[in-house]
Amino acid sequence: MDSLSLEEVGHDPQVGDLIADIEHEDVGLVIDAKSTYQGQPFHCYRILNAFGIVNWFSPEYILGSCRLISAASSDPSEEV
Repeated sequence: MDSLSLEEVGHDPQVGDLIADIEHEDVGLVIDAKSTYQGQPFHCYRILNAFGIVNWFSPEYILGSCRLISAASSDPSEEV
């Protein structure tokens, strides 16, 4: 099992990526990525977990403590 963080592999999380916490193996789907809030720079990721709960996480946590399980497809022909 690959335990390199997203930061270590140089992957910038995208909507549709399936990720997991390296230490606890909690799995989540990136469903949103914000770069501003009320016009101010503010970066965070919205994650849907396996229990159907949605939470916002900092890029420090997502990049440093999570690994990529499956990257989102960027090819429109692969969309369902």
